Amino acid sequence: MTNQYNSDLESQLAKLKHLLKEAQDENTRLAETNQREIELHKKEVAQREALENVVAQISSELDLDKVLESIIAGAVTLMGQPTQLVGVVSLVNEQDDRIFVRAEIGAKESWMSYSFTRGEGLTGLVWERGEPIITDSYDKLPRALAPELISSRGPGIGVPIFWQGKIIGVFSVISLNFQRRFTQTNANLMTLFARHAAIAIANARLYAQSQELAIIEERNRLARELHDSVTQLLYSMTLTSRAAKNFLAKKPERVVAQLESLEELSRQALAEMRALLLQLHPRELEDEGLLTALRRLLSEIGNRHNLITKFEVECYQSEEKERIVPPALTPKQEQAIYRIAQEGLANIIKHSHATRVEMVLDCTTRPDTLYFKLRDNGVGLSGADSSNLLASGGLGLRGMRERVQQLDGELELTTGPEGHGTLLIITLPLIARKH
Repeated sequence: MTNQYNSDLESQLAKLKHLLKEAQDENTRLAETNQREIELHKKEVAQREALENVVAQISSELDLDKVLESIIAGAVTLMGQPTQLVGVVSLVNEQDDRIFVRAEIGAKESWMSYSFTRGEGLTGLVWERGEPIITDSYDKLPRALAPELISSRGPGIGVPIFWQGKIIGVFSVISLNFQRRFTQTNANLMTLFARHAAIAIANARLYAQSQELAIIEERNRLARELHDSVTQLLYSMTLTSRAAKNFLAKKPERVVAQLESLEELSRQALAEMRALLLQLHPRELEDEGLLTALRRLLSEIGNRHNLITKFEVECYQSEEKERIVPPALTPKQEQAIYRIAQEGLANIIKHSHATRVEMVLDCTTRPDTLYFKLRDNGVGLSGADSSNLLASGGLGLRGMRERVQQLDGELELTTGPEGHGTLLIITLPLIARKH
């Protein structure tokens, strides 16, 4: 009886030990699973933060080359171990039906002169198939480039960059570590990044196009002014000199008057040319700063068109209101203010029939903001007219607004009491001032 009891007890203890062992094993498995999930979650959070950082970086750029450099730097960062990776970003040239390397990172040799046909190398294969490609060896690609062209032969991953349903580019990453294996998770992350990259590339291209259009518009405007002013004066000088030549033989007493007229015409032509050159390349803006350039511009416009002008700088450094120049502006801000001043003054001359013009730089209303104001006493605009002009971009307001928006500023156009006069206000954020 006792033996049977002991045997049953031992059997139950064995079962309990077995159950305890199973429970311990299950707890260990759950702990390991939880740890893996925690590590995976941490990794996903880190990847998401890295993605947000690189997206913010590429979104802040407008220059296409810098955007592409940021894109490929961001791509290798997202893949991890960036010092062991080679990356290139390439853009499609539809006219040549090739895809050209536009930015690179980590390569021993320069790839900037490379271009690929469809299916050629990793980049060309991604372009041909229109989907992510993962390979554990560059040499296993159907049309791998020769080692003398590309020395990096390790595992690789390439992802297409789509915009409006078309492939506009590809970024490819090759590992210098032959033991590395890229995963579908890597491909998914790169694909997500490619969507943001496509927006940044399209935005940079649109910005470049707008800059080109602005240059063309500026050239056309200068050409019109050249035709309307200097060309007419030169034609008058030609007629006057011809008349003086004729009078020399028949009525020499009238030659002096013709020469005096010719001198006056040449003086006017010289003044017009100086004004146009100032618009084309304001030397004072580089040599002496914004204030001198604006003051000279306003003065010359006033002298040419018999306008009463007033130039004010409302910027103070202390409570005693010691008058100083405006806080430091970026070159782009100075250029924008100067070009807007040119366009605004041109509008006043053409449309307002004003006799008085005031230009003000104000940085006292708000310490972090610069206000540029251009006011005239001309015919003014109705509220509806000013709203319509701002909406349509007439009177060169489209170009002004684009310049201001690129600098995170605002443009406002209003008219004075009883419809007399017009006030143009440009608001720009200032960089920090140093006292």
